[in-house]
Amino acid sequence: MTAHPPWRYGYRHKKLRERYARDVGAGRAVCWRCGLPILPGEPWDLGHTDDGTAHAGPEHAACNRRAGGKARAAQLYGRPAGGPKRPPRWSRHWYGGFDERCPRCRELGSACEQATKSL
Repeated sequence: MTAHPPWRYGYRHKKLRERYARDVGAGRAVCWRCGLPILPGEPWDLGHTDDGTAHAGPEHAACNRRAGGKARAAQLYGRPAGGPKRPPRWSRHWYGGFDERCPRCRELGSACEQATKSL
């Protein structure tokens, strides 16, 4: 395992973490990765940008670990860190009208015959 550059966890990192700790403790912090609030008492990290060149802000510990795991998997297995994008799931028209998940509605660019039946 390689050593981290000194700036990553040195004096500046500790001071930034202290500053953000006040916001986290008061319930004012938001995870920069997922956009959800970081609750007081919840485990959190002072995150770095994905390229590791700068501090990005507070993030949930789970978000930080997940991002690191995806990045490492991409290195090992040659897959993009984001993974494949799945098409949206669709089973039927529940409320009628155009539904972007419906393949036929997307093909027509408007509500299909199934959508108009369910109105």
